[in-house]
Amino acid sequence: WFCLSVALALAPCLPILAQEAVDEDTGDQESDVNAGYRYLLKEVAITVNSKGFKTTRIHNRMEIQKPHAVNAIGDVSIPYNAFRSEARVVKAFTLTADGRTVQLKKEAVRDLTPDEVSSYQMYTDVHQLTFSMPGLGKGAVMDYEVEVEEKKPVMAGEFWVSEMLDASAQVCTSRVTVAFPAKREVRVVATNLTAKALVADRTNGSLRTLSWEMRNIPALEYERGMPP
Repeated sequence: WFCLSVALALAPCLPILAQEAVDEDTGDQESDVNAGYRYLLKEVAITVNSKGFKTTRIHNRMEIQKPHAVNAIGDVSIPYNAFRSEARVVKAFTLTADGRTVQLKKEAVRDLTPDEVSSYQMYTDVHQLTFSMPGLGKGAVMDYEVEVEEKKPVMAGEFWVSEMLDASAQVCTSRVTVAFPAKREVRVVATNLTAKALVADRTNGSLRTLSWEMRNIPALEYERGMPP
């Protein structure tokens, strides 16, 4: 199985960028039979401004291969901290098996506090941006993009992120991009990142962009005792 995590974490006077991957030779992988769906694209793009505030854009494109997958992934929920951030849907639509494009209606998007914490006053900042993708069925492709913009940092001037490139279903293309001011110093620590991963480090004027991409990642297999 493949696993790649990208984290920018705080260290004394120095943000740390760490990545980890475990790689096996998979060849042309068939999607997980039990999942009933696969990611055609799993992408996270993070932009950090000069004050350390980050904007995270999540873009998923998923193909429904079996009817039961509609219930598994049709309801989308994006958690975020409403005290520090704002969330919005950039775009969301479904391409049906017969070629129709069904757009998500604006009124179908809800911003709410999860039921399990709604009665606890200390968790009022725990929010979810939720919506149900329209027109789903076998052979359909659902495509949505959500943006979470940070307004108040956890620690002023510092930033860190953590993302996984694999998932519980096959991922055809997985990509993580982090863009930040070029004048910021970062320390990159890589573990088990093989030649199959496409890694790029580009600087354009005052902006430096690091990116990681992997393809044909098999579904993450469940192991007893593994964290959720």
